[in-house]
Amino acid sequence: MDAEEDDYEHQTQVLNEEIWSQDIRDENEYNIFRSFVNEDQLTKHMQEFGIFKGLCHYVADNVEDWKEKYVKIAIAGNSGTGKSSLINTLRGMRPGDKGAAKVGVTETTTEAVSYRFPNNDRIRIFDLPGMGTIHFPRQNYMEDMKVSTYDAFIIVTSERITENDVWFTKEIMSKNRHVCFVRTKIDTELANEKKDNPKGFVKEKCLAEMRNEIITTLKKELGPEKLCGIYLLSSRDKDRYDFPKLTDALQSHLNILGRAIRKFLGEHIKLVIDEKRELNKGGFLPQKIWQFMSGFSVPHTHKLSRDMEKIRLICLREFCLDNMSLELVSNETGISVDDLKAKLRTFKQDEDKAKKSGFQRVAYVMRYYHAMQRNLANMCDDMASDEMCLVNLKLDRVEEELSPLLSK
Repeated sequence: MDAEEDDYEHQTQVLNEEIWSQDIRDENEYNIFRSFVNEDQLTKHMQEFGIFKGLCHYVADNVEDWKEKYVKIAIAGNSGTGKSSLINTLRGMRPGDKGAAKVGVTETTTEAVSYRFPNNDRIRIFDLPGMGTIHFPRQNYMEDMKVSTYDAFIIVTSERITENDVWFTKEIMSKNRHVCFVRTKIDTELANEKKDNPKGFVKEKCLAEMRNEIITTLKKELGPEKLCGIYLLSSRDKDRYDFPKLTDALQSHLNILGRAIRKFLGEHIKLVIDEKRELNKGGFLPQKIWQFMSGFSVPHTHKLSRDMEKIRLICLREFCLDNMSLELVSNETGISVDDLKAKLRTFKQDEDKAKKSGFQRVAYVMRYYHAMQRNLANMCDDMASDEMCLVNLKLDRVEEELSPLLSK
């Protein structure tokens, strides 16, 4: 490779690294498994059993299914872009082989067809009919293809990205689905460019321009935060261009299942815990204080302290931090109750510090109302943080059990 070719390849690599940050790639890949987590079912379990115990029940009900469930990857794009040829090459088949996808110059795919991915029974590839044709107009395409049932999409284009490609990408991204772009027939485009410009032709320069054109279009239409993987390839040769990278990416998806399941469970549970924390702050705690203030006489300090301890015990049960709940966490995580308490803010204060926490220093309720409310709010913050800590300990075990899942 000469200096000019090396420079173009370096520029492309730098541009890709700037745009495709690890966070963006991970977020996009995690979406492959979003459909594996039923948030309504998880919420129902938590409402019935409490957050931690509900999570344990939900995981027990679903973990074996997660291990066996296959990923559904749809191959989509305009008619004639080479979707069926791509599938055949991915599967190591020729068009005339038994079980191969039909290919041709006319519209050959008239319904979604499922194919097994080679060497991995956990992946299914679905060949979707071309979008925006007479038989499959855009206005009915999403419903006709049952797009919501697929976990990931490979959008295939043979030239420039079209209006249909952009529309479809926006639609599936709005459903939080993983998506990547494949530009096929690269060998033909390179041959044409070399024929048209034999003296100035540089293969790496042409490939860089193709890739950068796609990046620029996607940035403009989708925004940089929505960018996705791009692969330039020829279905005639699975060993050249980006074909090996695409194959490796498809094979490696299952290895992030544990992290993805953990992410979606954790995000949903955190929202529930945050909501519960705010309800406790704004609900019974201020009401309890106003009850103290309802009489003509100011309650004694020791009475306030006793009432605060009652509230604390209620909150411990609310946030799964009471002894019975901690025993359950211990059984699920293999960590002793004493070691669990050592990890949590709620139990880090000894009795002497607790006595100086502000509750016993209240001489007059009216005067210290806001200070009390602040202390109670801080207690709820600590307990909510501790409950999420316990949830994460369980999610550690879930991720460990699911990752990595190797090919079967």
